[in-house]
Amino acid sequence: MLPNYSLLWPEGLFSVGTSPALFHDLRADFGDHTTGQGNMRLVNGNRNPDVVVWTTGVDVTPDTYYDFSAWAASVHPRSPLSLAFSINGVLLDAPFVQPSTTALWQQFAAGWYSGLNTIAVLSLVNQNTAWNGNDCALATSP
Repeated sequence: MLPNYSLLWPEGLFSVGTSPALFHDLRADFGDHTTGQGNMRLVNGNRNPDVVVWTTGVDVTPDTYYDFSAWAASVHPRSPLSLAFSINGVLLDAPFVQPSTTALWQQFAAGWYSGLNTIAVLSLVNQNTAWNGNDCALATSP
């Protein structure tokens, strides 16, 4: 099967599939971080700073500590994606810089105190603005 380049172009787009190689012939061929057979979010990183690559809103209890985590893997060895958690528009902790080794799923996490908040808009934000590379896979299952 030939890769479908149009699903990840231009920069900043994402698609969902079972292997990065299905979307570009220069991307690694590997499966998701759980069974190896499931879907993953494939992100073509953007050159613009602070672009959100994933977001969701969740209900939270006020005055509670939370730990958020995600799984990511590089799909191309050049200039791996650098991701940071953002909650309600505020970046948390230092960005997680993925290794250049492709297909190496790694979990990263950040802590957050809810204060008076009852809703958290949780986002993963791209911190790498390189033109070439800057792409990743994100887990779409637990």
